[in-house]
Amino acid sequence: MTYLTKAPVHELLQRGMHNINDPHNRHRAVMSLFGSLDSDSPRKQNGILYRLERMTTEAAYYLVRSQTPIEKPTPGTITREESIAELEQGDVVQFRIAVNAVVRHTDNNGCKSKIIIKPVQIEATPQWTAAKLNAGLTDVSITRHNREFVGLRNQPNGKQIQIDLLDGFARVDDWSVLRQMLLEGVGRAKAYGCGLLTIRRA
Repeated sequence: MTYLTKAPVHELLQRGMHNINDPHNRHRAVMSLFGSLDSDSPRKQNGILYRLERMTTEAAYYLVRSQTPIEKPTPGTITREESIAELEQGDVVQFRIAVNAVVRHTDNNGCKSKIIIKPVQIEATPQWTAAKLNAGLTDVSITRHNREFVGLRNQPNGKQIQIDLLDGFARVDDWSVLRQMLLEGVGRAKAYGCGLLTIRRA
């Protein structure tokens, strides 16, 4: 059983979560909905994935999927049990996903190897995303793509996260793999609002 929650951002701001453009702040705001979780990795252990949805420039909410119910809802927070209906191979679905579109390179410089993470060029992101989804979804067609950067590197302990939000259509290939993607998320930076995949029949 999973749960799908919509939590208004403006209500979470009342809890002292003042900067929506700080990735750490986004993480703390979402995790505050769950109270105290007894785990070394509470987000991962409880299957918590989320993304920011902007309805207008003034109104926004966090869409959260979790395997445990929230304990500390704000006013306006809506939670429902989510039944992920099994789909058949070949079914066409509409999807939305927020991803951290980056690639890892190993730079061998003399005796030392260094891992370098580079952003995927914006025009190549649809193909990168299709490759990430390929084990569960095929014939991926992107209809909308938006990229934002959250955070500032030049601030003390600053962290900047690239988030690509993509809408599209695809065809189900392997339901068991697709279901794992829904539960575990896709790609990196899941603590900062990336990885959540949602689907519905087209």
